[in-house]
Amino acid sequence: PKTASVAENIADDVTILTVTATDEDASSTISYAIEGNSALFEINANSGEVTLISGQTLTAGMTPSLTITASDGTNTTNAVFNITVTETDNTAPVITNDPKTASVAEDIADDGTILTVTATDANSITYALADPSELFEIGVNSGIVSLLEGQALDFETAKSHTLNVTASDGANTSDAVAFTITVTDVNESPVITNDPKTASVAENIADDVTILTVTATDEETGSTIAFAIEGMSDLFEIDENSGMVTLKSGVTLTAGMTPSLTIIASDGTITTDGVAFTITVTEADMIAPVITNDPKT
Repeated sequence: PKTASVAENIADDVTILTVTATDEDASSTISYAIEGNSALFEINANSGEVTLISGQTLTAGMTPSLTITASDGTNTTNAVFNITVTETDNTAPVITNDPKTASVAEDIADDGTILTVTATDANSITYALADPSELFEIGVNSGIVSLLEGQALDFETAKSHTLNVTASDGANTSDAVAFTITVTDVNESPVITNDPKTASVAENIADDVTILTVTATDEETGSTIAFAIEGMSDLFEIDENSGMVTLKSGVTLTAGMTPSLTIIASDGTITTDGVAFTITVTEADMIAPVITNDPKT
């Protein structure tokens, strides 16, 4: 059978089918016509292209038939063409997530799933972010939202993010749907900030004089940092609140010593790795000036 299939929304200037014919008389010219005319279709007499008559439309489920004639001016032949009108996909996918939110810890890895967008449609669905993002990406086929490679979340910088997501079936695209991603705080270790991590002190320093002050920061607002010497020390002690390092009571130093201290800082939950401080002990000037006038008159 001679058939054609066409979507119901085909425009009236789009070719539905092209009728072709041959003639053994090489010099003949073939012309085409619709037998009995048609209220819906017309045919180009020279090309055989069948289109809708201007302003006509089709409806899904229709199965109109056309009898097409081909003539060389002397002889005419005809053939019946059956046209099937198919339904047009006018429906965009529907994003089905409810609620459209996700909560994720700030230390999630860049390959961890933050949320999975889901949608329904009769056809296969692809997903996209409606707006470019420097932090997030979405799996085109899976709908999985994750961080871009090398990116990280930071609760202290942004406690939430909004992503606009679309779903498409290839013909129709949904409106952008907003998803809110809430970032939860993760307790992070304090950071000892001294730079350089050295001190120089005279050998005769008293045991109540500060040799150096260790400083640290913590991203958790309101946290209290406590300092300690890792492994203890025979020479030094540190005030846990101020970070001030002094000699232990009664201890003295000798010029040329280069003792090392490993300091740790804790916010009560997490403790830093030990950080080494090197102390250089210099020679004290213990000789008074000598008055050289002679004679002293």
